Amino acid sequence: MTGTDTRWNLEREICLEGRMNSITIDPNGNELLAGTSNGRIYRINTTNLDSAVHTEGHLSSIVGLSVPMNACDLFVSIDYEGVVMVWDLNEMLVITRCIPINMNRVKGSSVYLDPDRTIISGWRDGFIRAYMITNKPISPVKWEIVNAHKGAVTSLYSDQNYYLSGGEDSIILVWSKTEIQLITKI
Repeated sequence: MTGTDTRWNLEREICLEGRMNSITIDPNGNELLAGTSNGRIYRINTTNLDSAVHTEGHLSSIVGLSVPMNACDLFVSIDYEGVVMVWDLNEMLVITRCIPINMNRVKGSSVYLDPDRTIISGWRDGFIRAYMITNKPISPVKWEIVNAHKGAVTSLYSDQNYYLSGGEDSIILVWSKTEIQLITKI
């Protein structure tokens, strides 16, 4: 699209299979990753809108994608059924999966890959769970915040000192990164 204010012109468009649920851009701005309702992740060239589907993927609707700003080699995705996958962006292969263990299949709702390579994930049960990336088939939970929100955790972000979470409860929470404790509500 080109234009400003209230006048915009559609220059090009792309049609993907399935409803688009999540989109993110790589740090260089060269490629978009789009997660769809049929469990596919598309790689889309930002210059010419060429797209490609990679072969391995989720079995349910992808609800979140994240590419860290300081690393072009990884991205994470989360599906509605609660499976987090860590991908090698160059090879388009899954490195590890993160699944809450000993739980009745909690539904996933959001994911964020922190610059320190900690995976922060939001869940429909209101929990925030963190995972470290390992070379094992399933990565274990590093820590969790129980009942962080009433309803789903819909958005996540972090910087050097804080985690931010937003939820269906219309509240933004600021958490200490070192203590994993609530600092304030917005």
